[in-house]
Amino acid sequence: MNTAYSKKITLAGFFLALGIILPLVTAHGFGMSGNILLPMHIPVLLCGFFCGHVMGFLCGLLLPILNSILTGMPSLFPMALIMTCELSVYGLTSGLFYRMSRCNQSYASLYIVLLSSMILGRVAYGIACCILLLSGTQLGSISVVGAVATGLPGIVIQLILIPTLVRRIRPTFPACDAAQIAITRIQNGTASCVVVKHNRIISSDSPRGIAHVIALHESGKLKNAFVADKIVGKAAAMIFSLGGVKGCYGENVSESAVKWLKAHGIPFTYTNCSEYIVNRKGDGMCPMEETVLHMEDAEKALLALKQKTAK
Repeated sequence: MNTAYSKKITLAGFFLALGIILPLVTAHGFGMSGNILLPMHIPVLLCGFFCGHVMGFLCGLLLPILNSILTGMPSLFPMALIMTCELSVYGLTSGLFYRMSRCNQSYASLYIVLLSSMILGRVAYGIACCILLLSGTQLGSISVVGAVATGLPGIVIQLILIPTLVRRIRPTFPACDAAQIAITRIQNGTASCVVVKHNRIISSDSPRGIAHVIALHESGKLKNAFVADKIVGKAAAMIFSLGGVKGCYGENVSESAVKWLKAHGIPFTYTNCSEYIVNRKGDGMCPMEETVLHMEDAEKALLALKQKTAK
């Protein structure tokens, strides 16, 4: 869980840095002002999609101010203040609406999320302008309609680029929201085995024993899935590799499971690690762990586990 959160923080920092670099590139490399290509909008919207609404909001909140201080673009007042309102709404709504759509990767869903965020961001832009005007601030030629008209090239770029990037990259991102929800369910005790595929929870149960993991494997649900499990011993780890999981979390794991997962290149995180998984009486090794402890062939291990559970 800490690893996933650290990755999310790192990625949010990347988008923040990108939001500082892109305006400089467009201004000095192409000689185009930021209100045409809208280079700060793209990193903030992507941050919402990839890092969630909280990180997206913070990215949008900080980016105009940092750009103003570091590069002088935009002016700190009133433009940076107006853009802070606009971009923070972009980051907040893109992350929130994307999560509400259950991380749906269809173009239709992504465009609904993106367009909704863009519209609400412009509404926030307009509200900020109105508040400043009512307070007596002179805004010159700043207007919502003018900003939209001038920024049409940037809007077109956003509509083409953002859904494509999210669709291609986001499903493989390890810190996906659905996986985090799965881990939370394990940790709060509402489930003992949760399977996530394509950023959706496809199975959330509270079974006991390895039989359920075997059933998931035989149903094909483990293929390219992320699995969060209460207990991951070597038996479960071997079935995970056999089933083709792309990552897993175990609240309690054994040293032999950790060794197996590392050897088979399966990304994993855990909360507690012990020498071995204990049996239900707590007076010795789990019989399933003991069955496969010295086995290195996953197919043979599966057969042995089936025979063991049948007894």
